[in-house]
Amino acid sequence: MSDHLKYFTEHMQAAFVYAGINVENSGLFTGMRGRQISSRSVLMTTGPFPLTEE
Repeated sequence: MSDHLKYFTEHMQAAFVYAGINVENSGLFTGMRGRQISSRSVLMTTGPFPLTEE
């Protein structure tokens, strides 16, 4: 997966937002490719969104 993400960021002129559950422990940011993606990304931890009428 990390090879695909790296390819997209190098060949497409776009901003990417990736979302996932337990991403930091999934192994995505391990190895050479994972470290490259990690150095180009900002990991933001969020909580659950409130359930509202919207």
